[in-house]
Amino acid sequence: MKLTTPGAAACQSCGAPMPTAKDHAGGREDSQYCRFCADKSGALLPYETVHENMAVERFMKVNGMPRKGAEDSAHRALKAMPAWKDKR
Repeated sequence: MKLTTPGAAACQSCGAPMPTAKDHAGGREDSQYCRFCADKSGALLPYETVHENMAVERFMKVNGMPRKGAEDSAHRALKAMPAWKDKR
């Protein structure tokens, strides 16, 4: 799943749009990751952390999915992203 906002950068970890500096890790527009996928210095969080956050926050809370479906959806979404090419 790739989320897009016309003209906005997209997180290379989860695909979330990053239209403003506050959406980027550490508030830095040069970060290729969003504030949910990286720490304040812009370092990518571990796959397991990003996967859990995506499953719970995006798929379970926002989309109302059960845990198993949310975990499967998060896995499919992340494996398509450049940051996780080695996790495929």
